[in-house]
Amino acid sequence: GRPRGPRRCGAGVRVVGSRGASVCPVENECVLVMGASGFIGSHLPRALEGRNCRVFRHYRESGDIATCPLLFDDVGHVLHLAGRTSVQESWEQPREFYEANVLGAANVREFCRRRNASITLISSYVYGIQKWRPVR
Repeated sequence: GRPRGPRRCGAGVRVVGSRGASVCPVENECVLVMGASGFIGSHLPRALEGRNCRVFRHYRESGDIATCPLLFDDVGHVLHLAGRTSVQESWEQPREFYEANVLGAANVREFCRRRNASITLISSYVYGIQKWRPVR
């Protein structure tokens, strides 16, 4: 059936990640996954669909998250994983990182505010033990 309206975080089924973190705050919800091109974002929609969520995906190719209009309807929750992640590139291109990560998050937050949707911000871009600083 059709997903129910917005519900707040923590109200539904848990999908447990590799470290035991709950990543599915709702069940039978319409969810937008920002960053669906990334490793986590490319796997998460299948798990959500298995929990009866209708899933919209925003890919890198869908447009710059800082400026795109995010034309998705009926979204009750957003899982925001999108952003620039290379530490080395962040030192070389600070303005681009600011626009993507800070202004992008602000655009997603505004989208949620306009639709009364809840949001989960997820950041996991540094893996392993650092051998160099900044990370290469």
